[in-house]
Amino acid sequence: MRVDLTAKQQRFVEEYLVDLNATQAAIRAGYRVKDADKIGTKLLRNTRIKAAIDKLVCIGLYREGGFCFCKVKKYKQGSGYKDTAFTR
Repeated sequence: MRVDLTAKQQRFVEEYLVDLNATQAAIRAGYRVKDADKIGTKLLRNTRIKAAIDKLVCIGLYREGGFCFCKVKKYKQGSGYKDTAFTR
């Protein structure tokens, strides 16, 4: 499920999905409490982090039997990236 993120960024993604609170997710991911509000906002603007969050949300909806109309990039060896939609 990783989209080229650092370990701390991946942890932020996982923690953000717990309560959708960027500041608390940044703290739980190991960023400094003093800077957590700014860092949380900055991380949510990062396109790779956004993609990782969207992908995990989409896969979670799919597994729960819901619909997901988002498109995520799926790496296919030898042919670059391919758009894949998860729907039921």
